[in-house]
Amino acid sequence: SEAQEELDPSSKLAKAFGLDPGKIFSVDHLGLDATAAINALKFALNHPLVDYNDTGKIEHHMKLTESAQRRKLETRRISSAVTTSKPKASKRKEAIQDMLARMKEKLAIAKEKIAAVPAS
Repeated sequence: SEAQEELDPSSKLAKAFGLDPGKIFSVDHLGLDATAAINALKFALNHPLVDYNDTGKIEHHMKLTESAQRRKLETRRISSAVTTSKPKASKRKEAIQDMLARMKEKLAIAKEKIAAVPAS
């Protein structure tokens, strides 16, 4: 198993990034095991986080407080008063450009780490 791990390129890459290959490529990992993911989904559907009742009445413990309702209304009033969308678009554009710049930096670092892994 240890010899196979040394020959496996994905294992080499994981080690280059400082990760434990045993934890990443294990069968019981939720991201790699479809059965575990399906079982987790079934459990989540059978045990919802909110109570549902047939009357449609919201239970007291699930209602918004008065202050939360006021904040919600104030937010609606403020958002409906603002009609210009140009500042939002420029902020969104800046956020996307910042994200792309960070992704490019991470990609450059990943390429350096991959180049540093000795070829077999």
